Amino acid sequence: MKNNNRKKLFTLIFVPHGGNKPFNYNLSFTFIKIACLVLITTIGSLGYFGLDYLEMQGKVDELERLKIVNDMQSSQLKYYAEEFNDFKIKFHEIEEMDRDIRNLLEFEEFDLSQAEFTSKNISFYSNSPAVGGESQRIEGEVEAVASLNGTLGKLENLKREISPTRASLEELESLIKEEKKRLSGTPSIWPTQGRITSSYGHRRHPISNRVVFHNGIDIGADRGTPVYATADGVVASTGYNGGMGRTVIIDHPFGHSTLYAHLTSYIVERGDEVEKGETIGHVGNTGYSTGPHLHYEVHKDGETTHPKNYLPEDA
Repeated sequence: MKNNNRKKLFTLIFVPHGGNKPFNYNLSFTFIKIACLVLITTIGSLGYFGLDYLEMQGKVDELERLKIVNDMQSSQLKYYAEEFNDFKIKFHEIEEMDRDIRNLLEFEEFDLSQAEFTSKNISFYSNSPAVGGESQRIEGEVEAVASLNGTLGKLENLKREISPTRASLEELESLIKEEKKRLSGTPSIWPTQGRITSSYGHRRHPISNRVVFHNGIDIGADRGTPVYATADGVVASTGYNGGMGRTVIIDHPFGHSTLYAHLTSYIVERGDEVEKGETIGHVGNTGYSTGPHLHYEVHKDGETTHPKNYLPEDA
Protein backbone atom coordinates (compact mmCIF):
# COMPACT_ATOMS: atom_id res chain seq x y z
CA MET A 1 0.00 0.00 0.00
CA LYS A 2 1.34 3.42 -1.03
CA ASN A 3 2.16 6.01 1.62
CA ASN A 4 0.12 9.19 0.77
CA ASN A 5 2.04 11.24 3.42
CA ARG A 6 5.22 10.91 1.51
CA LYS A 7 6.65 14.34 0.64
CA LYS A 8 6.63 15.46 -2.96
CA LEU A 9 10.15 15.96 -4.24
CA PHE A 10 11.65 17.53 -7.33
CA THR A 11 15.02 16.43 -8.57
CA LEU A 12 17.40 18.80 -10.36
CA ILE A 13 20.06 16.93 -12.36
CA PHE A 14 23.22 18.83 -13.38
CA VAL A 15 25.33 17.34 -16.20
CA PRO A 16 28.79 18.92 -16.31
CA HIS A 17 30.73 19.19 -19.60
CA GLY A 18 33.90 17.26 -20.11
CA GLY A 19 32.48 13.85 -19.21
CA ASN A 20 32.29 14.50 -15.47
CA LYS A 21 29.78 12.57 -13.45
CA PRO A 22 26.31 14.19 -13.25
CA PHE A 23 24.94 15.19 -9.86
CA ASN A 24 21.47 16.05 -8.68
CA TYR A 25 19.60 18.01 -5.94
CA ASN A 26 16.33 16.93 -4.44
CA LEU A 27 14.03 19.91 -3.59
CA SER A 28 10.81 19.60 -1.74
CA PHE A 29 7.67 21.33 -3.02
CA THR A 30 7.45 23.32 0.20
CA PHE A 31 10.99 24.63 -0.26
CA ILE A 32 10.21 25.67 -3.83
CA LYS A 33 7.09 27.57 -2.67
CA ILE A 34 9.07 29.35 0.03
CA ALA A 35 11.85 30.23 -2.44
CA CYS A 36 9.31 31.63 -4.94
CA LEU A 37 7.66 33.67 -2.19
CA VAL A 38 11.01 35.09 -1.09
CA LEU A 39 11.92 35.91 -4.72
CA ILE A 40 8.62 37.69 -5.34
CA THR A 41 8.93 39.62 -2.06
CA THR A 42 12.51 40.61 -2.93
CA ILE A 43 11.57 41.79 -6.42
CA GLY A 44 8.62 43.77 -5.01
CA SER A 45 10.77 45.37 -2.33
CA LEU A 46 13.44 46.32 -4.87
CA GLY A 47 10.80 47.88 -7.10
CA TYR A 48 9.25 49.85 -4.22
CA PHE A 49 12.57 51.07 -2.84
CA GLY A 50 13.82 51.79 -6.34
CA LEU A 51 10.91 54.14 -7.01
CA ASP A 52 11.37 55.71 -3.61
CA TYR A 53 15.05 56.21 -4.36
CA LEU A 54 14.30 57.87 -7.68
CA GLU A 55 11.83 60.19 -5.97
CA MET A 56 14.34 61.04 -3.25
CA GLN A 57 17.06 61.63 -5.87
CA GLY A 58 14.73 64.04 -7.67
CA LYS A 59 14.18 65.97 -4.43
CA VAL A 60 17.93 66.05 -3.78
CA ASP A 61 18.53 67.45 -7.26
CA GLU A 62 15.82 70.04 -6.69
CA LEU A 63 17.35 71.02 -3.34
CA GLU A 64 20.71 71.38 -5.05
CA ARG A 65 19.14 73.75 -7.60
CA LEU A 66 17.50 75.71 -4.79
CA LYS A 67 20.85 75.93 -3.00
CA ILE A 68 22.48 77.29 -6.16
CA VAL A 69 19.72 79.90 -6.54
CA ASN A 70 19.95 80.79 -2.86
CA ASP A 71 23.73 81.19 -3.12
CA MET A 72 23.19 83.44 -6.14
CA GLN A 73 20.70 85.55 -4.19
CA SER A 74 22.97 85.75 -1.14
CA SER A 75 25.90 86.86 -3.28
CA GLN A 76 23.75 89.37 -5.16
CA LEU A 77 22.24 90.75 -1.94
CA LYS A 78 25.67 91.18 -0.39
CA TYR A 79 26.94 93.03 -3.45
CA TYR A 80 23.70 95.04 -3.59
CA ALA A 81 24.06 96.05 0.07
CA GLU A 82 27.64 97.21 -0.53
CA GLU A 83 26.60 99.17 -3.61
CA PHE A 84 23.67 100.74 -1.79
CA ASN A 85 25.85 101.74 1.18
CA ASP A 86 28.27 103.36 -1.26
CA PHE A 87 25.34 105.14 -2.90
CA LYS A 88 24.06 106.35 0.49
CA ILE A 89 27.48 107.79 1.36
CA LYS A 90 27.65 109.66 -1.97
CA PHE A 91 24.04 110.81 -1.60
CA HIS A 92 24.68 112.16 1.92
CA GLU A 93 27.72 113.99 0.58
CA ILE A 94 25.46 115.57 -2.05
CA GLU A 95 22.98 116.50 0.71
CA GLU A 96 25.75 118.15 2.74
CA MET A 97 27.02 120.04 -0.27
CA ASP A 98 23.48 121.20 -1.08
CA ARG A 99 23.06 122.34 2.53
CA ASP A 100 26.40 124.17 2.47
CA ILE A 101 25.54 125.92 -0.80
CA ARG A 102 22.12 126.94 0.50
CA ASN A 103 23.73 128.27 3.67
CA LEU A 104 26.23 130.22 1.59
CA LEU A 105 23.39 131.68 -0.46
CA GLU A 106 21.17 132.00 2.64
CA PHE A 107 18.49 129.88 0.94
CA GLU A 108 15.93 127.78 2.78
CA GLU A 109 17.06 124.21 3.41
CA PHE A 110 15.63 121.47 1.21
CA ASP A 111 15.51 117.81 2.25
CA LEU A 112 17.04 115.90 -0.66
CA SER A 113 16.03 112.62 0.92
CA GLN A 114 12.45 113.44 -0.13
CA ALA A 115 13.49 113.85 -3.76
CA GLU A 116 11.38 111.88 -6.22
CA PHE A 117 14.18 109.74 -7.62
CA THR A 118 15.13 108.31 -4.23
CA SER A 119 11.68 106.95 -3.48
CA LYS A 120 10.59 105.78 -6.93
CA ASN A 121 13.66 104.68 -8.81
CA ILE A 122 15.09 102.32 -6.19
CA SER A 123 13.41 99.23 -4.81
CA PHE A 124 15.31 96.83 -2.61
CA TYR A 125 13.31 93.66 -3.07
CA SER A 126 11.35 92.02 -5.84
CA ASN A 127 7.63 92.73 -5.98
CA SER A 128 6.92 89.38 -7.68
CA PRO A 129 3.94 87.54 -6.16
CA ALA A 130 4.52 84.26 -4.31
CA VAL A 131 4.05 81.11 -6.37
CA GLY A 132 3.29 77.56 -5.32
CA GLY A 133 4.94 74.25 -6.18
CA GLU A 134 8.61 73.43 -6.03
CA SER A 135 9.32 73.94 -9.74
CA GLN A 136 7.35 77.19 -9.72
CA ARG A 137 9.17 78.28 -6.58
CA ILE A 138 12.54 77.72 -8.29
CA GLU A 139 11.31 79.72 -11.27
CA GLY A 140 10.14 82.45 -8.88
CA GLU A 141 13.53 82.51 -7.16
CA VAL A 142 15.29 82.87 -10.51
CA GLU A 143 12.93 85.72 -11.43
CA ALA A 144 13.71 87.35 -8.07
CA VAL A 145 17.44 87.23 -8.90
CA ALA A 146 16.72 88.77 -12.31
CA SER A 147 14.62 91.49 -10.65
CA LEU A 148 17.43 92.14 -8.18
CA ASN A 149 19.87 92.50 -11.04
CA GLY A 150 17.51 95.00 -12.68
CA THR A 151 17.29 97.04 -9.47
CA LEU A 152 21.06 96.92 -9.12
CA GLY A 153 21.33 98.26 -12.66
CA LYS A 154 19.12 101.22 -11.69
CA LEU A 155 21.33 101.88 -8.68
CA GLU A 156 24.48 101.83 -10.80
CA ASN A 157 22.86 104.27 -13.23
CA LEU A 158 22.07 106.61 -10.33
CA LYS A 159 25.66 106.32 -9.08
CA ARG A 160 26.90 107.29 -12.54
CA GLU A 161 24.58 110.30 -12.50
CA ILE A 162 25.75 111.34 -9.03
CA SER A 163 29.41 111.69 -10.03
CA PRO A 164 28.95 114.57 -12.51
CA THR A 165 26.30 116.11 -10.23
CA ARG A 166 28.74 116.08 -7.34
CA ALA A 167 31.51 117.55 -9.49
CA SER A 168 29.15 120.31 -10.64
CA LEU A 169 28.09 121.07 -7.06
CA GLU A 170 31.73 121.15 -5.92
CA GLU A 171 32.54 123.63 -8.66
CA LEU A 172 29.47 125.71 -7.80
CA GLU A 173 30.35 125.66 -4.10
CA SER A 174 33.90 126.77 -4.88
CA LEU A 175 32.63 129.62 -7.08
CA ILE A 176 30.14 130.74 -4.43
CA LYS A 177 32.80 130.69 -1.71
CA GLU A 178 35.15 132.68 -3.92
CA GLU A 179 32.39 135.18 -4.75
CA LYS A 180 31.42 135.53 -1.09
CA LYS A 181 35.06 136.06 -0.21
CA ARG A 182 35.28 138.73 -2.91
CA LEU A 183 32.11 140.43 -1.69
CA SER A 184 33.09 140.31 1.98
CA GLY A 185 36.59 141.53 1.10
CA THR A 186 35.41 144.44 -1.06
CA PRO A 187 34.46 147.74 0.68
CA SER A 188 30.70 148.11 0.35
CA ILE A 189 29.22 149.69 3.49
CA TRP A 190 29.33 153.13 5.08
CA PRO A 191 32.22 153.45 7.55
CA THR A 192 30.10 155.52 9.95
CA GLN A 193 26.69 157.17 10.28
CA GLY A 194 26.64 160.72 8.97
CA ARG A 195 26.60 162.83 5.81
CA ILE A 196 29.35 163.69 3.33
CA THR A 197 30.70 167.18 4.05
CA SER A 198 33.58 167.10 1.59
CA SER A 199 33.83 164.98 -1.55
CA TYR A 200 36.64 163.24 -3.45
CA GLY A 201 38.74 165.37 -5.84
CA HIS A 202 40.11 168.92 -6.01
CA ARG A 203 38.91 171.28 -3.26
CA ARG A 204 40.03 174.28 -1.24
CA HIS A 205 41.68 173.08 1.95
CA PRO A 206 39.68 174.30 4.97
CA ILE A 207 42.80 175.26 6.93
CA SER A 208 45.48 176.26 4.34
CA ASN A 209 42.87 177.71 1.94
CA ARG A 210 44.85 176.26 -0.97
CA VAL A 211 43.34 174.15 -3.76
CA VAL A 212 44.53 170.57 -3.23
CA PHE A 213 43.43 167.08 -4.25
CA HIS A 214 41.30 165.43 -1.61
CA ASN A 215 42.06 161.66 -1.66
CA GLY A 216 38.90 160.62 0.13
CA ILE A 217 35.63 161.87 1.53
CA ASP A 218 34.79 163.53 4.82
CA ILE A 219 31.74 162.26 6.71
CA GLY A 220 30.44 164.62 9.40
CA ALA A 221 29.37 162.85 12.60
CA ASP A 222 29.25 163.38 16.34
CA ARG A 223 32.39 162.75 18.34
CA GLY A 224 32.46 159.14 19.55
CA THR A 225 30.26 157.75 16.74
CA PRO A 226 31.42 154.18 15.95
CA VAL A 227 33.61 153.64 12.89
CA TYR A 228 33.31 150.31 11.07
CA ALA A 229 35.60 148.26 8.83
CA THR A 230 33.97 148.40 5.40
CA ALA A 231 35.29 144.96 4.36
CA ASP A 232 37.04 141.87 5.74
CA GLY A 233 40.78 142.36 6.05
CA VAL A 234 43.88 142.68 8.19
CA VAL A 235 44.89 145.85 10.02
CA ALA A 236 48.01 147.11 8.27
CA SER A 237 48.80 150.03 10.61
CA THR A 238 47.46 152.16 13.47
CA GLY A 239 48.81 155.34 15.04
CA TYR A 240 49.03 159.09 14.92
CA ASN A 241 49.68 160.25 11.35
CA GLY A 242 50.44 164.00 11.38
CA GLY A 243 47.56 166.04 9.93
CA MET A 244 45.46 162.85 9.65
CA GLY A 245 45.48 162.45 13.43
CA ARG A 246 44.74 158.98 14.78
CA THR A 247 44.53 156.70 11.74
CA VAL A 248 43.75 153.05 10.94
CA ILE A 249 44.67 151.42 7.62
CA ILE A 250 43.22 148.03 6.65
CA ASP A 251 44.40 145.77 3.81
CA HIS A 252 41.65 143.78 2.05
CA PRO A 253 41.74 140.95 -0.49
CA PHE A 254 41.75 141.60 -4.25
CA GLY A 255 43.97 144.70 -4.06
CA HIS A 256 41.82 146.96 -1.89
CA SER A 257 42.80 148.95 1.20
CA THR A 258 40.92 151.52 3.28
CA LEU A 259 42.02 154.41 5.50
CA TYR A 260 40.12 155.91 8.46
CA ALA A 261 41.47 159.23 9.87
CA HIS A 262 40.87 161.90 12.53
CA LEU A 263 39.71 159.21 15.00
CA THR A 264 39.32 160.08 18.62
CA SER A 265 40.35 156.47 19.40
CA TYR A 266 40.85 153.07 17.78
CA ILE A 267 40.35 149.62 19.28
CA VAL A 268 42.39 147.48 16.89
CA GLU A 269 46.10 146.86 16.48
CA ARG A 270 48.35 146.04 13.57
CA GLY A 271 47.90 142.42 12.45
CA ASP A 272 44.34 142.08 13.74
CA GLU A 273 41.89 140.35 11.44
CA VAL A 274 38.65 142.29 11.10
CA GLU A 275 35.31 141.53 9.51
CA LYS A 276 33.04 143.79 7.52
CA GLY A 277 30.92 145.85 9.93
CA GLU A 278 33.23 145.34 12.90
CA THR A 279 33.87 148.45 15.05
CA ILE A 280 37.49 149.58 14.75
CA GLY A 281 37.35 153.03 16.40
CA HIS A 282 35.34 156.22 16.96
CA VAL A 283 34.87 159.53 15.17
CA GLY A 284 37.00 162.44 16.44
CA ASN A 285 38.79 165.56 15.24
CA THR A 286 42.44 164.72 15.87
CA GLY A 287 45.04 166.15 13.46
CA TYR A 288 44.18 169.03 11.12
CA SER A 289 40.44 169.22 11.58
CA THR A 290 37.81 171.95 11.95
CA GLY A 291 35.33 169.62 13.73
CA PRO A 292 34.44 165.99 14.43
CA HIS A 293 34.35 163.96 11.21
CA LEU A 294 35.77 160.83 9.57
CA HIS A 295 38.17 161.10 6.66
CA TYR A 296 37.69 157.91 4.60
CA GLU A 297 39.79 156.67 1.66
CA VAL A 298 39.60 153.62 -0.61
CA HIS A 299 42.67 152.43 -2.53
CA LYS A 300 42.70 149.90 -5.39
CA ASP A 301 46.05 148.38 -6.38
CA GLY A 302 47.83 151.25 -4.62
CA GLU A 303 45.84 154.04 -6.32
CA THR A 304 43.20 156.22 -4.68
CA THR A 305 39.66 155.89 -6.01
CA HIS A 306 36.36 157.60 -5.29
CA PRO A 307 34.91 156.02 -2.10
CA LYS A 308 31.35 156.70 -3.30
CA ASN A 309 31.85 153.90 -5.88
CA TYR A 310 31.97 151.51 -2.89
CA LEU A 311 29.10 152.93 -0.84
CA PRO A 312 25.41 152.06 -0.86
CA GLU A 313 23.11 154.99 -1.62
CA ASP A 314 21.94 155.48 2.00
CA ALA A 315 24.15 155.81 5.05
